[in-house]
Amino acid sequence: MRLVTLDEEIQQGRIPVPQYLKIDVEGAELRALIGAMKILRTAAPDILSETHSASGGEFRDVHQQCWSLLRDRGYEFTSLTSSPVSGTDQLYVYHPA
Repeated sequence: MRLVTLDEEIQQGRIPVPQYLKIDVEGAELRALIGAMKILRTAAPDILSETHSASGGEFRDVHQQCWSLLRDRGYEFTSLTSSPVSGTDQLYVYHPA
């Protein structure tokens, strides 16, 4: 199986630049974001994300690394549940205009 990045697919003209991303990749969230770094910088799409690791577990570090990466690029976070952002794995992530 050949894996490609979102940035590569867009650069090759195979898909358009997205306005929204839905990320639910069972622990590979950081790798998905790294594969979309150019798009995150240039298009700043909104992101719906579910990491399955906000409350701990084997992917806790991935969860923290993802949000650090996005926060460093100016993104903000809103919980999609009744829990605060720090305690949920379901987030709406956006770059304020």
